[in-house]
Amino acid sequence: MRRDAPQEVRLGGMNVLKEIEARGLQAVRFSFADQHGVLRGKTLAASEVSQALERGVTITSTLLLKDTSHRTVFPAFTPGGGVSPYCTRPSLSVHLYC
Repeated sequence: MRRDAPQEVRLGGMNVLKEIEARGLQAVRFSFADQHGVLRGKTLAASEVSQALERGVTITSTLLLKDTSHRTVFPAFTPGGGVSPYCTRPSLSVHLYC
């Protein structure tokens, strides 16, 4: 965790890392709700979680161009289409499920 992060963020991050180690998790799923409320996500190796908490998790921006049937409805690979790269920082009020 970054030393310049607020104390509650550092402590929350350390608690998450301890929980991952205590449970022996090998992978952690980071999820976000898209514009329709559909849960999208990315799985990272447990060894990468510390870095993800600090720097954020990149997300394929084309996920934001999908409808509720998971079809791309906006042009992604045309001039003027698509969206900028997307990076989100995980919330530390994380619930871990095995």
